[in-house]
Amino acid sequence: MKKYFLLIALLWAAFMNVQAQDKPVSPSIVGIGEFHGLSQPLRDAPVLTDDDWARMQEDANKPRNEELRERSYPFAATAQPKGNDPVWQQANGTMQPPRAPIVSFSGQTSPYYPSDANGAVGPNHYMQTINCVYAIYNKSGALVAGPSNLNTLFSGVTGATYNDGDPVVLYDEMADRWVVCEFSISGSNDYMLMAVSQTNDPTGSWYRYSFDVADMPDYEKMAVWPDGYYMGMNNSSKKDIYVFQRSQMLVGGTAQFVGFDNPNRPTTIDGFMCVPPIDNDGTAAPTGMPGMFITINDDAIGGGSDQLWLYKLTVNWTTPSSSTFARTQQIGVPAFDSNFGANWDNIKQPGTTRELDAIPQVVMNAPQYRNFGTYHTIVCCHTVDVDNTDHAGVRWYELRSTDGSTWSLRQSGTYAPDAHSRWMASIRLNSQNEIGLGYSISSTTVYPGIRYTGQSSTAYAAGAGVMDLAEQTVVTATTSQTAYNRWGDYSGMSVDPTDSKTFWFTTQYGGSRQTNICSFQVAAAPATPDLIVQNPATTPTSVNDGSTTTASCTVKNQGGADAGTSNLKYYLSTDATYNSGDILLGTDAVAALTAGSNVSVSEVLTIPSGTAIGTYYIIFFADADGSVTEGNETNNTGYVQISVTSAAGSPDLIVQNPAASPASILAGSTTSASCLVYNQGNAIAGTSYLKYYLSTDNTYNTGDTYLATSTVASLAVSGSAAVSATLTISFNYRCGYILYCVFC
Repeated sequence: MKKYFLLIALLWAAFMNVQAQDKPVSPSIVGIGEFHGLSQPLRDAPVLTDDDWARMQEDANKPRNEELRERSYPFAATAQPKGNDPVWQQANGTMQPPRAPIVSFSGQTSPYYPSDANGAVGPNHYMQTINCVYAIYNKSGALVAGPSNLNTLFSGVTGATYNDGDPVVLYDEMADRWVVCEFSISGSNDYMLMAVSQTNDPTGSWYRYSFDVADMPDYEKMAVWPDGYYMGMNNSSKKDIYVFQRSQMLVGGTAQFVGFDNPNRPTTIDGFMCVPPIDNDGTAAPTGMPGMFITINDDAIGGGSDQLWLYKLTVNWTTPSSSTFARTQQIGVPAFDSNFGANWDNIKQPGTTRELDAIPQVVMNAPQYRNFGTYHTIVCCHTVDVDNTDHAGVRWYELRSTDGSTWSLRQSGTYAPDAHSRWMASIRLNSQNEIGLGYSISSTTVYPGIRYTGQSSTAYAAGAGVMDLAEQTVVTATTSQTAYNRWGDYSGMSVDPTDSKTFWFTTQYGGSRQTNICSFQVAAAPATPDLIVQNPATTPTSVNDGSTTTASCTVKNQGGADAGTSNLKYYLSTDATYNSGDILLGTDAVAALTAGSNVSVSEVLTIPSGTAIGTYYIIFFADADGSVTEGNETNNTGYVQISVTSAAGSPDLIVQNPAASPASILAGSTTSASCLVYNQGNAIAGTSYLKYYLSTDNTYNTGDTYLATSTVASLAVSGSAAVSATLTISFNYRCGYILYCVFC
């Protein structure tokens, strides 16, 4: 009997190998996008108003996709696995010490179920999209554009009236540009709205397009490839595979698009299925390599065996109708279970019977491709039940190819190291051979929060299917989502293009569709030097223009690695922060410093002749020429304040004959204040200001009430100017008060 079963299995495998060579299909739609010119700079776009938010909240209350609530697993009786997940990682990683987030800050909050939170990182910015809003941050988390309705970007574009949602943003590393899309389904036609940034600054203007696609382009997934922007979507007609002409969209040209009806789309009873394209990170794929798509086949739904299905789209922009699409491989994977029951009640939460949608039928978010030259990789992930108890874990895969054409499974694992559920994941591989994996977490004792793990380069080299980075917590939530089942729908992991090492992740948490944005690294950062200035001082602290002062300080290397030789520079500045307009006064050479060591330096500085009288700062700038690569390049300066006087003398302004008429008034009435401003010094005084304050004593202090200001013209030596002002005394003072008018 066992031999008979083995024969059946071998025959099935042979059948599947035959089926892997599917006949390519031709396009079902070929068209040209409608170009709508440049947007206004997003930094100038109107931000969300209270009315905008109220309208979104009202719209968010409408039920969505209720027809997709019911699920069916017709082959559950014969589906594998029958026990636990065969590649279940049941223990937390221990090989790497903790890698807490580098930055972690609040993103936008969506009124919608689901929030559709995703985002991408570029050279200087992080852009997040949610239903139905965009926001742009610098890498420290400061908001630099938005939050604004996403259709503000598409203002005037056909189909943009509705701001329908499912927004996606990616950074196109090969072109140093950004690309955004959202669908429009509320008119007579269905559109995919797309925009590409004019420069690498997403707060600037964008080229905008609308593409009239076939039927509802729901739940779209987008990817960057050298010859196009590729897209997979969910719709009832199965016209679900698209590519848009990237080369034209990058310059605001006439952009074609090609769409296909995928004949080998995995089956679900509700018709829900999105086959996502694979996103090209880092080095471009070889010229002529077709764009790729990937999805799962669950044997409990479609029969057969648990597999990854790989597709290729070969586009011909000269003759678009000759483009082809085909399923090219069906790759066997360790058995998995995506059966969480017949509806959206999947993931448990504390304090409520409401359970959250695990979206277990599809590959999540943007699968990723990397070109390492001698080999190529694909990573992707999806949600599974690890032990047939609705205990969710993240199943992930790495595929590898030496020629970019035929792929095989190199490693896979299911991350579920304890009793909590993990789902709604996103995965990426950086150029250092490290994997970052971010996800949602929840259970009957843990509110829906955000965590991440990763695979070190050592574990990656072994290919053992283990995430060895100790799990890190980004957000510990304090509430459950009780109003509705739908959760997330998207999350977003991306790799920072500036170092090809740092991961950035965004998703939602808690009961109110709040979101978070964080960055992290898997490997320990290498030890680096870090030069700082300590104990800056000058003697004297008051000096005539043209005269000297002696500046001294200690330069310390507080980093963990040795620093080579560098230069300490001294600048004269009008404030305590160095900028390019400051005046260089001197330079000291600083010898190489071992980690933790320091050296004392000093220099005689001459204040330039003709420097205007006033208060200045001496800026001490360690490694001012940037000759040492430091772990922190923002902490190199120190400063001291000095007074500059004139060798030819200085002015000295005093107030003479101050008076007020009348001297006794009712609260709320006015009086006329007058005085002489006299220059008793030995140098001309420039224009100045006399201010009047109401005080309870005859000495000015910061608590006094400001009343008015008079401008005093330049005064020669022994010159004077008569000034006056009408002052109004506040109603805040009762009868009988004795108050003083202080002239400053």
